[in-house]
Amino acid sequence: MNTVVILPTYNEKDNIKTVLDGIFDAWRKISGHKLTILIIDDKSPDGTSEVVNQYRRQHSNVILLTKEKEGLGSALLHGMNYALDTLHAEIVVQIDADLSHDPLVLPEFMEAIDRGADFVVGSRYITGGSIPDNWGLHRKIYSVVGNAFVRFGLGYTEVHDWTGGYRAYKRLFAEKSRKELMKYQGYLFQIAYLHKSMKYGARVVEVPIHFTDRRFGHSK
Repeated sequence: MNTVVILPTYNEKDNIKTVLDGIFDAWRKISGHKLTILIIDDKSPDGTSEVVNQYRRQHSNVILLTKEKEGLGSALLHGMNYALDTLHAEIVVQIDADLSHDPLVLPEFMEAIDRGADFVVGSRYITGGSIPDNWGLHRKIYSVVGNAFVRFGLGYTEVHDWTGGYRAYKRLFAEKSRKELMKYQGYLFQIAYLHKSMKYGARVVEVPIHFTDRRFGHSK
């Protein structure tokens, strides 16, 4: 299947090559999925695009698009539209570029898709998943309680992680939702997209992930 991995970037010069290497390493364990990596860079002033262009010299299936900085939701939607309309993606994957998401978990995402999942969510809040031990108490409470509020507020309690950005989903649900997602940004984009996909009948599967803090650069 034609699979496009979307990487939104802003000032990720020190992280991007490691993430790209990790995706290629993971894909060696994945069969039946043709890989394209689509980087959406919001005109990073730190030289992220220069690092990517250097990397692309050895990897023809890495594509770089640059745009104005308009927030995470805008970058994801821009990438989604390009993946669907230009690259004809059958599966779209989202992953953060700051090393907070381990690319080596990607085979589990694609296995879930191959077994019939429509929308795979990397979850910090199921058995086998975790958030960083060094997070302060207030941040842990904000994250856990915030996700619980969304779960029970929307009435879809079977999904535990609504705000994370590590996901894989089938083309159908991106096509159905993308016009409605233009008004959302940040965490609201992630929540709205998952909610709309479930309303459209998506079969959601969660994969446990260990979320880690970035090593280089500043949190967005």
